[in-house]
Amino acid sequence: MKIGIIGAMEEEVTLLRDKIETVKLSVSAVAKSIPAN
Repeated sequence: MKIGIIGAMEEEVTLLRDKIETVKLSVSAVAKSIPAN
């Protein structure tokens, strides 16, 4: 049972990391598209 819970938690962490990376890429893309004054 414990192993299943740990596995699920690790999977959630991986998904969160992917989401964070996607958000970072989106933010940097938007930042680059805005001309710096």
